[in-house]
Formats: sequence, structure tokens, C-alpha cells
Amino acid sequence: MTVTLHLESAITAVSGLSVTGLTICDLDDIPNAADVRLSYLMPDQGLVTDFALERVTMGSMHLVGMDATYTLNYRLLYKPVGSERGLANIAPGLAALAVDVIEAILNASALTGLVKWTPSLADFGIYSDPSENGWYGCRVLIKCLDFVQ
Repeated sequence: MTVTLHLESAITAVSGLSVTGLTICDLDDIPNAADVRLSYLMPDQGLVTDFALERVTMGSMHLVGMDATYTLNYRLLYKPVGSERGLANIAPGLAALAVDVIEAILNASALTGLVKWTPSLADFGIYSDPSENGWYGCRVLIKCLDFVQ
């Protein structure tokens, strides 16, 4: 039995989103060092987590339907640490950009290969860019439900 997931198309759809003031990175275009003049949404090191398959129909193995659930994990890097007076000054802009990202994900028609996708935000604080510089940001999680056959 071959399982067909929409995982690759979901990751591609996220990299194709458009959010004003945000550079969205695909797996193969993550910069070695983030440009301090930009904000970024980039895949986290553990891009796909919590993967599970659940059988939802009965029958012979080549006809069985299954639900695949998984979480896509991204980092939103808003501003470098030290560029402002601290998280209290950064928080309003970071929160506004994070909500714009969530709205773009919810409206992404390219994710329609999935049965359901639920974006969320977590862990506002300091994150590292690929060269280990500190940035104010948060995690963007997309919980995906994919029907496979």
C-alpha cells in the first residue's frame, strides 16, 4: 500500500504565502544569517512533528482510508534583540505580524488538499536565526489533518 500525503504541498503552500513586511523562507532558501532589516517566517529545525496515522475505514489494505495528523513548525523572527528597548516595546508589532501570519494561513487556498488546518502561536520570546543571533519572535504551529488512501 502506498500512502499519499499532502505534506509537501502544505509546506510549499506556506512558503508561497504573502504577508506584508515578512520574508517567508522555503526549506531551500533559509539564509545563513538573517538580515536585521527584515522579519522572517522560516521552517523550524523540527519542521514536522506529532505525525500519526489512524485507520478510518475498513476493508482490504489497498482500499482502506486513513487520517494522517501532523504539525508543521515554523519560527517567526520579528526583530533582532537589542534593536529596541525590549520585548515590551516589540510585543505590539510582533503580535500584529503574528496575527497577519495566522490570517494568511487560514485563507490559504493552496492548503485545500488537507481536510483541515489549524494555525496557532506559541512561546513568544527570543529565538535564534541560523547564525545563532537572538531575535524576538514566536513559534507558528499548523496542525494538519490529511485524508490518505
